[in-house]
Amino acid sequence: MRGTFITWDRETGQPFHNFITWKDIRSEQLCNQWNDSMRMKCLKMGAKFVHFFSRSDRFLAASLLRFTTGMVVMRLVWVLQNIPEVRQRAVEGNALYGTVDTYLIWRLTSGKVHATDPSNACITGFYDPFLMRWGEWALNMLDIPPSILPTVMDTNGDFGQTNAQFLGASIPIRAVVGDQQAAMFGECCFREGDVKCTLGTGTFININTGIKPCASYKGLYPIIGWKLVNEKNAVYLMEGASYDTGTAVNWAQNIGLFKDPQETSELAESVSNSNVCFIPAFSGLQAPINDNTATTAFIGINSSTSRAQMVRSILESICFRVKQMYEIVLEEQTNLLIRQFRIDGGVSNNDFVVQMIADLTGKKVERAHHREMSSLGAAFMAGLAVGFWTNTKHISSLRVSDKVFLPRNNWTNTNRNKFETWERAVHRQLSTAAMDQPSSDTFSEMQAFKRRQTSLRERLQRRKKETEDILTGSGVQTDRQPITPDLLSSRAADTSAVDSTKYQTIERQLLHFLCDQSVKLPIDSNVLCSHIIKSCDQIDDQNCHQLVTDLLQKFSLQDLIVMSENVVKTSNVTVYSITSLDHLKLTNFAQEMDAIGGHHLATTVDTANSVKRVNNLCGDDKSDTKRTKMDDKSDDLLESLLSLPTIREKQSKQMGEEILDLLSRPTAKERSLVEQFRSVGGAQVQEFCTHGTAQECRKASQSDSACSRLHFKKIIQKHTDESLGDCSFLNTCFHMDSCKYVHYLVDYSTARPLKHKQKTDTNTANTVADTTGESGISLSTIEKRYNRILFPAQWIKCDLRFFDMSTLGKFAVVMADPPWDIHMELPYGTMSDDEMRNLQIPALQDEGIIFLWVTGRAMELGRECLSLWGYERCDEIIWVKTNQLQRIIRTGRTGHWLNHGKEHCLVGIKGNPQGVNRGLDCDVIVAEVRATSHKPDEIYGIIERLSPGTRKIELFGRQHNTQPNWLTLGNQLDGVRLIEPALIKHYTDKYPDHAIHIPT
Repeated sequence: MRGTFITWDRETGQPFHNFITWKDIRSEQLCNQWNDSMRMKCLKMGAKFVHFFSRSDRFLAASLLRFTTGMVVMRLVWVLQNIPEVRQRAVEGNALYGTVDTYLIWRLTSGKVHATDPSNACITGFYDPFLMRWGEWALNMLDIPPSILPTVMDTNGDFGQTNAQFLGASIPIRAVVGDQQAAMFGECCFREGDVKCTLGTGTFININTGIKPCASYKGLYPIIGWKLVNEKNAVYLMEGASYDTGTAVNWAQNIGLFKDPQETSELAESVSNSNVCFIPAFSGLQAPINDNTATTAFIGINSSTSRAQMVRSILESICFRVKQMYEIVLEEQTNLLIRQFRIDGGVSNNDFVVQMIADLTGKKVERAHHREMSSLGAAFMAGLAVGFWTNTKHISSLRVSDKVFLPRNNWTNTNRNKFETWERAVHRQLSTAAMDQPSSDTFSEMQAFKRRQTSLRERLQRRKKETEDILTGSGVQTDRQPITPDLLSSRAADTSAVDSTKYQTIERQLLHFLCDQSVKLPIDSNVLCSHIIKSCDQIDDQNCHQLVTDLLQKFSLQDLIVMSENVVKTSNVTVYSITSLDHLKLTNFAQEMDAIGGHHLATTVDTANSVKRVNNLCGDDKSDTKRTKMDDKSDDLLESLLSLPTIREKQSKQMGEEILDLLSRPTAKERSLVEQFRSVGGAQVQEFCTHGTAQECRKASQSDSACSRLHFKKIIQKHTDESLGDCSFLNTCFHMDSCKYVHYLVDYSTARPLKHKQKTDTNTANTVADTTGESGISLSTIEKRYNRILFPAQWIKCDLRFFDMSTLGKFAVVMADPPWDIHMELPYGTMSDDEMRNLQIPALQDEGIIFLWVTGRAMELGRECLSLWGYERCDEIIWVKTNQLQRIIRTGRTGHWLNHGKEHCLVGIKGNPQGVNRGLDCDVIVAEVRATSHKPDEIYGIIERLSPGTRKIELFGRQHNTQPNWLTLGNQLDGVRLIEPALIKHYTDKYPDHAIHIPT
C-alpha cells in the first residue's frame, strides 16, 4: 500500500480520482517512453561517468535508474497528463498529492497537516534517499509542481492531532511509517546485517545497511527504514520485492487446488520432489530478473501430475524468489555480515515454506509470535516518541519467536538442483526482449568469478567441517557412541569366530552390491544381509548382520555412504538405513581391493590397522595425522590465493588511486587564489597555512609542532565520504547533517596572539591595549570574531503589499526575489510596477546591502526601484543556469528574442555599512535549476561571507528558501514561526490576532 496514492483539492478536500494502487499499469507506455528517451540516457550516462570518479552509490543508483509502473512518480505524471483538472488546480496551487498515509493525516487533522515521512516518501521514485529531500531533477524533468508535495517529517515526529469529532477525542499522531519498514522495526531488526522477510500480498525482503544507503546492479533498491526524532541519522534498508506471493496462493485457491490455505503445507509434504515448476508472474518478475512482460505458467506437467504436486510447486516458487533476492545481497554486499533472518506475514504460517527458505538460505529463520508485525512496529515507534519505551534495547527484550527453523543439511543438494531447474523454467517464460537484452559484460564476468570463488570456499569449509565431524564421530547420524578404529577393533575381537576369508567375501559382496547403480535408496541393513546370505551359504543370519553392521559403519567413516539408524521396538535391534552413497568412491575402492588381492582387508586380529589402510585408499583425512596436516596446509594456501586480488582488480585500484591523486592536486588557479588571499601584515589578520590542517603542516615540515599560521581542522561525520573532497561552503554549509563532502572549522588550538598597531574597532571591544602601544588578541577573542551561532530559521506568511515592515527592526542584508510583471504567462501571480515601487523596503535598513533578483524587462525597473528605495547599485551577480549534468539550459520563459540561460541579481548599498568583507567571492554562480523561485544555495554562502553573523531578511520567499539566521517573508509560507523575543513582542503588539509558532 506504500505505492498507492491520490490527489485532491486543497480548498474543498474533494478527491480528483480514486486511489491509484501500486499494481496499476496504465502508465506502462509512459514508463517505456521515458526509459527510451534521450534525456534519460544522458542522465544515466552522466551519472555513470561521475560514479566512475567519485564511487558514490548515489550516482550508481542514478546510472541504473529505470522507471516502472510500481513507482508512484510515473503514475502521478500520468494523472497530471490525463486529468486536466488536476494540472489546472496544481498550477493554481490548490491541488495536493499524497500516499495513503498523507491523505489519512490530512483528513484526520481536518486539513491542517499535509505531511509524510521518509519511509513512505522514498518509495515514490522521486524522493532522493541519499540527500533526504524531494528529487528536484525529477520535478523539473517530469514537470511535477512542487506545491502539491507534502512536507517530509521524522518518522515518529509530531504530525498534529486528530479532530475530536472523528474519534471522540483529540489524539496526537506520533508515528507514520511504511508497512515494510514498520514490520522491520517490529521484528527488532535494528542492527546492520539484520534481515526481515515479509510473506504477504507480495514477498518483501529487507536488509538493514546501517546509516549508509547502498545501490544494486540487480534491481534491489535503497530505501529509508526510519528517521527517529532523537537520532541524527536515518536507518537505510535494501529492499527486494516479488509482487505475486499472496496473489498466487489466492489464485490457486480460486481454481480449486485447495479449499483452505492452511492445508497447503500438509499437501506439499505429502508428495516427494517433482519436476513441476510454477512461475509466479501475474505482475511480471522483479529483481533480479526485472521483466514486466513475463507470464505465469506451470512447466513440467504430465498425465501423472497430481494436485498436491501443483500446490507444492506454487509454494516452492515463493521460496525460490526469496532465494534469488537473498543471493543478490550476498553477491553485491560482500562486506555485510548477515546477523539474523526473521520472517513474518500471513504466508509465513506455512511451515513448509519457512523450512524450505531456511534450507535454501542456509540460515536459521525465526518466525515471530505475531505474524502481522507492521502495526506492532508503528506502535513501537509511537511509544518511543512519547517516552513509553526509552530505547530500542527495551523493545528488543519484548520480542518473542513462535518457532525457529534450522537448515537441514541433507536437503541442500536436492533443493539446489530443484532451484536450478526452476531458474531454467523461468527463463523460458521471459519475453524475447528480456532474454536478448545484453547485460554488462564486465559485471557479469565479475559476478561469475565471485560465484566460482564463493563455491570453492564453501567446498573448502565443508571439507574441513566434515573432517572435524569424522574426528568427533559424527559421520553416522546417530546418538550412539562415536565409531572409531579402536571400537571396530573391539568389535572384531568379539567376532573372532569368523575367519578372514569369510570377512573378505562379505565385504566384497557388499561393495559390489552397493556399486550397482540400479540399487534404489534408501536401503536398510536387513535387505543387505538377505542378499549376502543368498550369495554365501556358509554365513549364518546372526553373524552376517553383525558383520554387515560393522562394515556399513566403516564405510560411513570413509565418507562412502551416509546412513541413519532406527531401533525396532519389538526386537530392540538397531537397523541401519543407507540414505545416499558415492558411486565413484565405492567403485574405486572395490577396484583397488581387487587389484591387491584383498590382503588389506580387516581381520579379527588387526581390524584397527585395516581401518587406517582403508582410509588411505579412500583418501580420508582423519586417521593419518601427517596427511591431515598437509591437506589443511593445502586448503589454507588455496584460501589465501582466493583472497588475493586479481590482476584486473589491481589495475582498477591503481587506476582509481592515480585518478584520485590527480584530482586532489591543486590546480594553477587554486594556487593563484591561495596567493591572492595571502595576508601581508594586515592589522588584526592572521595568515592561514597553505597546508590546511596542523597535521599536514607537521608532516610537510617534518617537525613536532605546526607553524605559527592559522590552521583548519576537518569535520568528519559518519556519512562523510572523504574521497569526494572538500565542500565548497567549508563551515557555512547549511546541509552538514546530510552533506557527504569534507567540511572544516578554524583550529583555534594552534592560533597564536597577534601583534599589531593599536586601533579602535567600532564593531567590537576585543582589542586589548598594553603600555607599549602594542595590542594582542587572545584565543577567546579569535573565537568571538570567527565563530558564529546558527539560529533556527524564522518566517512570516503575509502579503508584502500591505504588511507593516517597520515592526521587524533593522537588517544588515535584504534579499528579494519579487514576482515581476515581465509581460509573459507565468505559473504564479505577479505584482504591478507601481506596487513594486511602493514596497516598504526603506523601513528595513538605515544602512546595509540589498540583493535584488531581476530578469527580462525587470532589469531596468529593478535599477529604478533601487534608486527610489535609497540604494546605489554597486555590483551585479549573474547566475548561469545548468541542469544536473552541469550543462547550460534554456528556460524558454523569460526571453522575448533569445531564450535566457541566466538570471541577474543586482547588488545595492545604502550608507556606509560596517564589517563588510570585500573581494571574497566571484560575481558568477554556475548552479543547477531546481523548483520555481528556488535560487542557488551558493548565494546564501556569498552573503554570509560578505556580512557574517548579521541579521538578514528575505522577501517573497517560499518554504524551501528558509535558512538559519534569516527571516523569510512571503505569501506561500507555512504560517508564522519566530524565535527572537524582541521580534515576537513587536509582532504580537502589531498583530495580536495572528497565531505564532514558537518552537521550544
